[in-house]
This record gives sequence, structure tokens and C-alpha cells, in this order.
Amino acid sequence: MTELNDWLLEGKEKWQLVEKHGEIVIPWNNPWYRCAVISVIGLAVLAVGHFWLDITVVRIAGLGIAGIAGAVALNYFAKGHRVGGIAAFVSNKGCSIGCGYDRLFIPWSAVLTEVDKLPINDQFMVIPIRSNAADELLIQYQDGSSVKWDGQRYKRAIIRAELATFQPPNKGVFIYADPNEVMVFFLLFLYPVMAYRASRSASEAAAADARAEHQEDA
Repeated sequence: MTELNDWLLEGKEKWQLVEKHGEIVIPWNNPWYRCAVISVIGLAVLAVGHFWLDITVVRIAGLGIAGIAGAVALNYFAKGHRVGGIAAFVSNKGCSIGCGYDRLFIPWSAVLTEVDKLPINDQFMVIPIRSNAADELLIQYQDGSSVKWDGQRYKRAIIRAELATFQPPNKGVFIYADPNEVMVFFLLFLYPVMAYRASRSASEAAAADARAEHQEDA
């Protein structure tokens, strides 16, 4: 019970942040610059091995580090530049994940919170969707327009999302990311919020039932 209370308290705090700011942005910290720094270090090792130590193994190691890290840095830089950055979003209207040009939007009305268990791992995350709510999922564009998501794979740079069966007859939006940093931070923010919203909805429903019974008795 203590763990559940901590989970709900965390969700309440995060939801208050959403209500205060309107939208919380969880950006992907593109690692291209970190890889670029490693590449520069590799070049330094190469220079030391060539000009000072005159050791072939050191030169080869430096060249290898610089080459591999440089290639990875260019790859990530190109991916981020091509889509305008990757980020997840949580607002008072719903949650979404996408890039600078468009995003996959899931309204709260479509999110199913009455689920037995949500998978929590570093491979993927699932946002449960009500069985009749697939038509509410949207692709929102930078210019403000939007279209219904057809449920086909949504892939932008390092992220992809798919609509699949989750705890039948309901469905879920399965989100993957490689590297997984943005997905993990999205999960850690969103799941407590979902738990808090579910608890609050249950409390409101119980209060409404109690008021209805009181009026009937009166």
C-alpha cells in the first residue's frame, strides 16, 4: 500500500505540473555531441600515438575510436536535424510523442486506465486504449492541422509507435525508441500520472454514487 501511495503522490505532483504549465515537454537528449567529444578524444589519442609515443597500437586505437564515434555522431545529428528533434509531451488534453514536424496524439478520453498491469521495462512502453477509441488518435502537424491515425507504424528517427492488441478486447499504443532514453523518461512521467488520474476518477465516481444514493433516500 505504501508503494501505491508513493506512486499516486508522484502522479499527483506531476499532474499539478501539467495543470500549471499546460504542457510538459520531455525532449530527447540527442547524443551526437557526446559522440563527437569521444571522437575528438580519439583524435587526441591518435596524435599522441603518432607524434609522441610512435606506437602503432595507440595510433590504430585512436583512429578506431575517432572513426566509430565520429560516424555515430554524424548519424544521430542527421536523424535529429531531419525531423526537427524528438520529444514526448503530456498536457491536460492528452499525451503524445513525435518530432518537430508532427506528433502522435492520444487524448485522455481514449486512454484506458482500468488495466491489471502495465509493462515497465526499458524495451518499450504501452499506452492502453479503449477498444472503441482508436478513431480518437490523431497525427497533429506543426501548422495546427491534424488527421486520424490509421494505426499503421508511426516512425520518426529513433522512435516508432504501433497500435496492437493489449489485454483483449482493448488495444494499446506500443512505443519503442533506440536509444531508449526519451521513451524511458516518458514512461516514468506518464505512468504515475495515469495511476493518479485513474484513482481520482474512481474517487469522483464513488462520490457521485454516494450523492445519488443520498438524494434517493431523501
